[in-house]
Amino acid sequence: MLVGQVAQGGDPERPGAPRQPAPGARKAVAAAGERRQQLLGQVRKLGEAQKVAIRNVRQRSNDTLKKMLKDKEIAEDDERGCLDDVQKLTNTYIAKIDEMGGMIAAIDKGYPQMEIADAAYHFQQQLESGEKAMVGINRYATGEAQEIPYLEIDEAVAYAEAGTLEPVEDLTRFVYSEGSTAAPARQGVR
Repeated sequence: MLVGQVAQGGDPERPGAPRQPAPGARKAVAAAGERRQQLLGQVRKLGEAQKVAIRNVRQRSNDTLKKMLKDKEIAEDDERGCLDDVQKLTNTYIAKIDEMGGMIAAIDKGYPQMEIADAAYHFQQQLESGEKAMVGINRYATGEAQEIPYLEIDEAVAYAEAGTLEPVEDLTRFVYSEGSTAAPARQGVR
């Protein structure tokens, strides 16, 4: 039998006969297929969990908007517009993640990390331009640096107090006594 015939699936010991699978090969292939299905199921669950997380953010945003409307902090038209914007953002993020092949593929591509970094950058830009306010940073700051008082101890007093301390060896014997379960007694510590 020629090498090419073996490569095409022929049996080298019986020319012209199709190759027979090794004993147990079908079970191994079936087990591998079952394992693949289990892994795919786990990946789908993870992807769905990430979509649920995105929807939970949407729900918290919607709840905040409804509370703001109830407290008369925003008008009803503003609330409706913001609710629509939140839904559009939710749909956009879910579509981007699906387009990438799911959340695991998105994580591999660094998508969530880049979104976080991008949001932090834009937030910082808004702070610096004054578009957003942060008390003590860009609004309601005194403009002058305040000196933070700290305790000053005279050097002579510090040396006098240090002389009253027990040697470290005695201190470790006290902390790690023979009856203690925290650690064995330490000997010869200097």
